[in-house]
Amino acid sequence: MAITEDEREAYARQFREELELEHQRRIEKLQREKERRRMRLDERSRRELEAEKADIRDAMRKAFYEEKGYKLYTDSSGRDIWLTAEEYKYRTSRRRRRVKRKPLGKVFGLRPRTVGLYALAVLIAVAIGLAMTRGS
Repeated sequence: MAITEDEREAYARQFREELELEHQRRIEKLQREKERRRMRLDERSRRELEAEKADIRDAMRKAFYEEKGYKLYTDSSGRDIWLTAEEYKYRTSRRRRRVKRKPLGKVFGLRPRTVGLYALAVLIAVAIGLAMTRGS
């Protein structure tokens, strides 16, 4: 069965519309990709700008604090803090006054687990000795 001229024209129009829609989708997709890329570049440049500003702030803070006689102090959690001379002296003197305790990790050069096993062995030996003396 052959296609009539009207069917041919209708099919051609329909296919042309499909091609137009596909063309339009491709153009829109390209525009979205361009927009996303532009936004990523904007975001990257914004982050770079913020990083530069942070570097400037850090440099200015360091120069200001050094000019005013502040000292850099590292607290117990590892953070760096700028302190006035009086604060620095107070904190370092507190550190020196603290009692230095030996870690509980080693007793007589042995690990706690080993010491515990030795103590258990001694208790068992004493118990066996007591049992033997009562039995005879």
